Amino acid sequence: MGRFYRPFPTFAKMICVPIFGKDEEEVLSKAKKASSLCDILELRLDLSGDISENGLKSLIASLPLPVIVTNRSSKEGGKCCKDEEERIYQLEKAAEFGADFIDVEFSTKGALRKRLKRQCDKFKSKIILSYHDFQKTPSQKELFSLFDQMADFDPAVIKIVTHACDSLDFLPVANIYPRAREKGVGFIGFCMGKDGCYSRLFCLKLGAFLTFACLEQAASSAPGQIPVKIMREITKTLALFC
Repeated sequence: MGRFYRPFPTFAKMICVPIFGKDEEEVLSKAKKASSLCDILELRLDLSGDISENGLKSLIASLPLPVIVTNRSSKEGGKCCKDEEERIYQLEKAAEFGADFIDVEFSTKGALRKRLKRQCDKFKSKIILSYHDFQKTPSQKELFSLFDQMADFDPAVIKIVTHACDSLDFLPVANIYPRAREKGVGFIGFCMGKDGCYSRLFCLKLGAFLTFACLEQAASSAPGQIPVKIMREITKTLALFC
């Protein structure tokens, strides 16, 4: 069982820092550096060197904060070069080794998603069901339909992240938050890109389960990520007035 003990559903307003590296030692070093600045870590297997099963087990046990394990597929912006069976198998092992959350894409074949969910249920890991569009923000109707389909899978958290072509593109994503509350599911929704940068902060005010920030600008794992030191300073300042 992982180290995350908050009740569900919850709207925790956490900052998550993705971590990755060429080997386990580098990943752990970055995790320790980030731990004083964020609330939860995302272990990006697809952006890291080849980590063995024993290495993954040791790494998860050694991380100083709760962890989301992600093995992002190439069709949703990741770098995983393994076939789908092996990609999902790594996530199943992460659940077995105590990952607090497992992020799996909605686009993953249904049979593999269901198999992973059974493994997560067995080992008390929570599913984050995710969707990423790196080109645009779909219409409001399309986003509502997508959210409802994802909710049918009964994940702990739904993540819908789109690309902002202008600063108003966040509005249809923002409108999903009341729908998530009605369904009692955690929700992460914001926009990537320069025009969506502000939404990574504003989503917390709407009740986002968490938002993402990079450890350093050079270590960004998605367009528009804000360095965690800056994001923490901004959230502290906003807390004085909001």
